[in-house]
Amino acid sequence: MKSSIESEEVALPIDLQNVRSDLLRAFFDCQVRGLTQSCKWLGDLLSALDESRTKSVDSSHNGSSLPPSPMADLPSKQLSGFLFARSLLDGREYHHCAQTLKHFVCPVLRSWKGDSSLNTNCHPLIYFVYIYSSYMACEKRRANDEVELRRVFEKDGSTKPSQVARAHCVKELSALRSEVESRMSTTKQDLEKVDGVGETDPFVLYVFGLIYLRLSMESTAIGMFVRAINAYPCLWPAWYELSQLVKDKEHLNCLRLPSTSQAWMRHFFEVKVSVLQMESVGFQSAVSCPYDHKIASHF
Repeated sequence: MKSSIESEEVALPIDLQNVRSDLLRAFFDCQVRGLTQSCKWLGDLLSALDESRTKSVDSSHNGSSLPPSPMADLPSKQLSGFLFARSLLDGREYHHCAQTLKHFVCPVLRSWKGDSSLNTNCHPLIYFVYIYSSYMACEKRRANDEVELRRVFEKDGSTKPSQVARAHCVKELSALRSEVESRMSTTKQDLEKVDGVGETDPFVLYVFGLIYLRLSMESTAIGMFVRAINAYPCLWPAWYELSQLVKDKEHLNCLRLPSTSQAWMRHFFEVKVSVLQMESVGFQSAVSCPYDHKIASHF
Protein backbone atom coordinates (compact mmCIF):
# COMPACT_ATOMS: atom_id res chain seq x y z
CA MET A 1 0.00 0.00 0.00
CA LYS A 2 1.44 3.33 -1.04
CA SER A 3 1.87 6.06 1.47
CA SER A 4 0.05 9.36 1.06
CA ILE A 5 3.36 11.01 0.13
CA GLU A 6 3.96 8.52 -2.68
CA SER A 7 0.38 8.50 -3.98
CA GLU A 8 -0.27 12.22 -3.93
CA GLU A 9 1.75 14.91 -5.62
CA VAL A 10 2.89 17.51 -3.10
CA ALA A 11 1.58 20.97 -3.97
CA LEU A 12 4.36 23.55 -3.83
CA PRO A 13 3.59 27.13 -2.78
CA ILE A 14 5.61 28.47 -5.74
CA ASP A 15 5.53 28.11 -9.52
CA LEU A 16 8.75 26.30 -10.49
CA GLN A 17 8.71 27.73 -14.02
CA ASN A 18 8.65 31.26 -12.59
CA VAL A 19 11.41 30.27 -10.19
CA ARG A 20 13.53 29.05 -13.11
CA SER A 21 13.00 32.30 -15.01
CA ASP A 22 13.87 34.35 -11.92
CA LEU A 23 16.99 32.27 -11.28
CA LEU A 24 18.22 32.71 -14.85
CA ARG A 25 17.74 36.45 -14.75
CA ALA A 26 19.38 36.76 -11.33
CA PHE A 27 22.29 34.56 -12.41
CA PHE A 28 23.16 36.71 -15.44
CA ASP A 29 22.62 39.94 -13.49
CA CYS A 30 25.02 38.76 -10.78
CA GLN A 31 27.49 37.31 -13.27
CA VAL A 32 27.92 40.53 -15.22
CA ARG A 33 28.56 42.36 -11.91
CA GLY A 34 31.16 39.90 -10.66
CA LEU A 35 29.12 38.52 -7.73
CA THR A 36 30.67 35.08 -8.07
CA GLN A 37 29.46 33.52 -4.81
CA SER A 38 25.87 34.46 -5.60
CA CYS A 39 26.28 32.97 -9.09
CA LYS A 40 27.50 29.74 -7.53
CA TRP A 41 24.45 29.53 -5.25
CA LEU A 42 22.00 30.46 -8.02
CA GLY A 43 23.65 28.04 -10.45
CA ASP A 44 23.35 25.25 -7.89
CA LEU A 45 19.61 25.90 -7.57
CA LEU A 46 19.19 26.02 -11.36
CA SER A 47 21.05 22.75 -11.80
CA ALA A 48 19.01 21.01 -9.10
CA LEU A 49 15.76 22.37 -10.52
CA ASP A 50 16.53 21.24 -14.07
CA GLU A 51 17.75 17.82 -12.97
CA SER A 52 14.48 17.21 -11.12
CA ARG A 53 12.46 18.14 -14.19
CA THR A 54 14.56 16.48 -16.91
CA LYS A 55 11.84 14.04 -17.93
CA SER A 56 9.04 16.59 -18.01
CA VAL A 57 10.76 19.60 -19.62
CA ASP A 58 10.19 19.91 -23.35
CA SER A 59 12.28 21.63 -26.02
CA SER A 60 10.55 24.97 -25.47
CA HIS A 61 12.64 25.52 -22.33
CA ASN A 62 15.95 25.83 -24.16
CA GLY A 63 17.68 29.00 -25.38
CA SER A 64 14.40 30.87 -25.90
CA SER A 65 14.04 31.25 -22.13
CA LEU A 66 17.33 33.11 -21.70
CA PRO A 67 16.87 36.67 -20.40
CA PRO A 68 18.27 39.67 -22.32
CA SER A 69 21.86 40.67 -21.58
CA PRO A 70 22.23 43.21 -18.73
CA MET A 71 24.75 45.00 -21.00
CA ALA A 72 22.22 45.54 -23.78
CA ASP A 73 21.64 49.22 -22.95
CA LEU A 74 25.25 50.02 -22.01
CA PRO A 75 26.51 53.05 -24.04
CA SER A 76 28.79 51.87 -26.84
CA LYS A 77 31.46 54.45 -25.92
CA GLN A 78 31.72 52.91 -22.45
CA LEU A 79 31.52 49.25 -23.42
CA SER A 80 35.25 48.60 -24.01
CA GLY A 81 36.21 50.33 -20.76
CA PHE A 82 33.59 48.35 -18.86
CA LEU A 83 34.72 45.02 -20.32
CA PHE A 84 38.34 45.77 -19.38
CA ALA A 85 37.29 46.74 -15.86
CA ARG A 86 35.27 43.53 -15.51
CA SER A 87 38.32 41.47 -16.48
CA LEU A 88 40.28 43.26 -13.76
CA LEU A 89 37.51 42.52 -11.27
CA ASP A 90 37.67 38.82 -12.20
CA GLY A 91 41.42 38.96 -11.60
CA ARG A 92 40.85 40.56 -8.16
CA GLU A 93 42.69 43.72 -9.24
CA TYR A 94 40.09 45.80 -7.43
CA HIS A 95 41.95 49.11 -7.21
CA HIS A 96 42.92 48.97 -10.90
CA CYS A 97 39.30 48.16 -11.77
CA ALA A 98 38.00 51.19 -9.85
CA GLN A 99 40.60 53.47 -11.40
CA THR A 100 39.68 52.24 -14.89
CA LEU A 101 36.03 53.26 -14.38
CA LYS A 102 36.76 56.42 -12.42
CA HIS A 103 36.84 58.67 -15.49
CA PHE A 104 33.24 57.59 -16.23
CA VAL A 105 32.12 58.27 -12.65
CA CYS A 106 34.05 61.36 -11.52
CA PRO A 107 32.34 63.88 -13.85
CA VAL A 108 29.01 62.64 -12.51
CA LEU A 109 30.15 63.06 -8.92
CA ARG A 110 31.30 66.62 -9.60
CA SER A 111 27.98 67.47 -11.23
CA TRP A 112 26.15 66.24 -8.12
CA LYS A 113 28.28 68.66 -6.13
CA GLY A 114 27.08 71.64 -8.15
CA ASP A 115 28.76 71.68 -11.56
CA SER A 116 25.73 71.55 -13.87
CA SER A 117 27.89 71.78 -17.02
CA LEU A 118 29.09 68.18 -16.70
CA ASN A 119 27.45 65.12 -18.22
CA THR A 120 25.57 63.04 -15.63
CA ASN A 121 25.10 59.96 -17.83
CA CYS A 122 26.66 57.21 -15.69
CA HIS A 123 25.12 53.81 -16.30
CA PRO A 124 24.11 51.99 -13.07
CA LEU A 125 26.03 48.89 -14.18
CA ILE A 126 29.23 50.91 -14.50
CA TYR A 127 28.67 52.67 -11.19
CA PHE A 128 28.04 49.34 -9.45
CA VAL A 129 31.30 47.80 -10.65
CA TYR A 130 33.13 51.02 -9.72
CA ILE A 131 31.75 51.25 -6.17
CA TYR A 132 31.92 47.48 -5.58
CA SER A 133 35.56 47.27 -6.70
CA SER A 134 36.38 50.31 -4.54
CA TYR A 135 34.81 48.54 -1.54
CA MET A 136 36.62 45.28 -2.29
CA ALA A 137 39.92 47.18 -2.67
CA CYS A 138 39.48 48.47 0.89
CA GLU A 139 38.80 44.97 2.17
CA LYS A 140 41.78 43.52 0.30
CA ARG A 141 44.13 46.21 1.66
CA ARG A 142 42.88 45.54 5.18
CA ALA A 143 43.67 41.82 4.85
CA ASN A 144 47.10 42.54 3.34
CA ASP A 145 47.89 45.15 6.00
CA GLU A 146 47.17 42.66 8.78
CA VAL A 147 49.79 40.30 7.34
CA GLU A 148 52.40 43.02 6.81
CA LEU A 149 51.82 44.73 10.17
CA ARG A 150 52.35 41.48 12.06
CA ARG A 151 56.02 41.75 11.16
CA VAL A 152 56.17 45.33 12.41
CA PHE A 153 54.31 44.79 15.68
CA GLU A 154 55.28 41.18 16.42
CA LYS A 155 57.54 42.36 19.29
CA ASP A 156 55.09 44.99 20.52
CA GLY A 157 52.33 43.45 22.58
CA SER A 158 50.55 46.78 23.11
CA THR A 159 49.32 47.11 19.51
CA LYS A 160 47.39 44.54 17.52
CA PRO A 161 47.94 44.50 13.73
CA SER A 162 44.23 43.86 13.14
CA GLN A 163 43.31 47.08 14.98
CA VAL A 164 45.73 49.18 12.93
CA ALA A 165 44.60 47.57 9.67
CA ARG A 166 40.95 48.14 10.58
CA ALA A 167 41.64 51.81 11.38
CA HIS A 168 43.15 52.29 7.92
CA CYS A 169 40.20 50.46 6.34
CA VAL A 170 37.63 52.57 8.23
CA LYS A 171 39.34 55.74 6.98
CA GLU A 172 39.07 54.57 3.37
CA LEU A 173 35.50 53.37 3.80
CA SER A 174 34.53 56.70 5.37
CA ALA A 175 35.80 58.47 2.25
CA LEU A 176 33.80 56.02 0.15
CA ARG A 177 30.76 56.70 2.30
CA SER A 178 31.06 60.43 1.55
CA GLU A 179 31.09 59.61 -2.15
CA VAL A 180 28.06 57.35 -1.70
CA GLU A 181 26.10 60.07 0.04
CA SER A 182 27.03 62.54 -2.68
CA ARG A 183 25.35 60.24 -5.16
CA MET A 184 22.36 59.53 -2.95
CA SER A 185 21.57 63.13 -2.12
CA THR A 186 22.41 66.64 -3.23
CA THR A 187 20.93 68.53 -0.27
CA LYS A 188 21.84 68.67 3.38
CA GLN A 189 18.32 67.71 4.41
CA ASP A 190 18.43 64.47 2.41
CA LEU A 191 21.89 63.62 3.76
CA GLU A 192 20.49 63.79 7.28
CA LYS A 193 17.89 61.11 6.48
CA VAL A 194 19.59 58.57 4.31
CA ASP A 195 16.50 56.38 3.91
CA GLY A 196 14.83 59.15 1.94
CA VAL A 197 17.39 59.13 -0.87
CA GLY A 198 16.62 58.66 -4.54
CA GLU A 199 18.98 55.84 -5.53
CA THR A 200 16.90 53.04 -7.04
CA ASP A 201 19.36 50.52 -8.53
CA PRO A 202 19.09 47.45 -6.24
CA PHE A 203 22.67 46.28 -6.79
CA VAL A 204 24.06 49.72 -5.96
CA LEU A 205 21.88 49.83 -2.84
CA TYR A 206 23.30 46.44 -1.85
CA VAL A 207 26.88 47.75 -2.00
CA PHE A 208 25.86 50.87 -0.08
CA GLY A 209 24.57 48.50 2.60
CA LEU A 210 27.92 46.68 2.71
CA ILE A 211 29.79 49.95 3.18
CA TYR A 212 27.51 51.11 6.01
CA LEU A 213 27.69 47.68 7.63
CA ARG A 214 31.51 47.69 7.70
CA LEU A 215 31.34 51.15 9.26
CA SER A 216 29.14 49.73 12.07
CA MET A 217 26.10 51.72 10.88
CA GLU A 218 23.88 48.68 11.19
CA SER A 219 20.44 50.33 11.06
CA THR A 220 21.33 52.25 7.90
CA ALA A 221 22.78 49.09 6.34
CA ILE A 222 19.54 47.21 7.09
CA GLY A 223 17.57 49.98 5.40
CA MET A 224 19.74 49.68 2.28
CA PHE A 225 19.36 45.89 2.12
CA VAL A 226 15.58 46.10 2.58
CA ARG A 227 15.27 48.69 -0.20
CA ALA A 228 17.44 46.55 -2.49
CA ILE A 229 15.29 43.47 -1.83
CA ASN A 230 12.04 45.32 -2.46
CA ALA A 231 13.42 46.61 -5.75
CA TYR A 232 14.81 43.19 -6.76
CA PRO A 233 13.26 40.29 -4.78
CA CYS A 234 15.75 37.75 -6.21
CA LEU A 235 18.84 39.59 -5.01
CA TRP A 236 20.13 36.79 -2.79
CA PRO A 237 23.32 38.58 -1.55
CA ALA A 238 21.12 41.26 0.03
CA TRP A 239 18.86 38.61 1.57
CA TYR A 240 21.93 36.83 2.94
CA GLU A 241 23.48 39.94 4.52
CA LEU A 242 20.12 40.85 6.03
CA SER A 243 19.75 37.37 7.55
CA GLN A 244 22.93 37.96 9.55
CA LEU A 245 21.45 41.12 11.07
CA VAL A 246 18.00 39.91 12.17
CA LYS A 247 18.01 39.78 15.97
CA ASP A 248 14.75 37.95 16.66
CA LYS A 249 11.25 37.26 15.34
CA GLU A 250 9.96 40.67 16.41
CA HIS A 251 12.78 42.35 14.52
CA LEU A 252 12.00 40.25 11.45
CA ASN A 253 8.33 41.21 11.56
CA CYS A 254 9.25 44.90 11.70
CA LEU A 255 11.14 44.75 8.41
CA ARG A 256 9.13 45.86 5.38
CA LEU A 257 9.99 42.92 3.16
CA PRO A 258 7.98 41.41 0.31
CA SER A 259 5.75 38.50 1.36
CA THR A 260 6.43 34.91 0.32
CA SER A 261 3.66 35.22 -2.29
CA GLN A 262 5.50 38.18 -3.82
CA ALA A 263 9.03 36.82 -3.41
CA TRP A 264 9.62 33.06 -3.27
CA MET A 265 13.22 33.68 -2.15
CA ARG A 266 11.87 34.80 1.20
CA HIS A 267 11.34 31.11 2.02
CA PHE A 268 15.12 30.60 1.84
CA PHE A 269 15.70 33.78 3.84
CA GLU A 270 13.40 32.72 6.67
CA VAL A 271 15.02 29.28 6.82
CA LYS A 272 18.46 30.93 6.99
CA VAL A 273 17.31 33.23 9.80
CA SER A 274 15.81 30.30 11.72
CA VAL A 275 19.02 28.27 11.42
CA LEU A 276 21.13 31.20 12.62
CA GLN A 277 18.78 31.78 15.55
CA MET A 278 18.91 28.10 16.57
CA GLU A 279 22.71 28.07 16.30
CA SER A 280 22.88 31.18 18.46
CA VAL A 281 20.62 29.66 21.13
CA GLY A 282 22.60 26.42 21.07
CA PHE A 283 25.90 28.25 21.46
CA GLN A 284 24.59 30.35 24.35
CA SER A 285 23.29 27.22 26.07
CA ALA A 286 26.66 25.51 25.67
CA VAL A 287 28.53 28.53 27.05
CA SER A 288 26.21 28.84 30.05
CA CYS A 289 26.45 25.11 30.82
CA PRO A 290 28.92 24.29 33.67
CA TYR A 291 32.18 22.76 32.41
CA ASP A 292 31.93 19.61 34.57
CA HIS A 293 28.34 19.05 33.40
CA LYS A 294 29.40 19.25 29.75
CA ILE A 295 32.09 16.63 30.34
CA ALA A 296 29.67 14.38 32.21
CA SER A 297 27.20 14.52 29.35
CA HIS A 298 29.65 12.57 27.18
CA PHE A 299 29.65 9.55 29.56
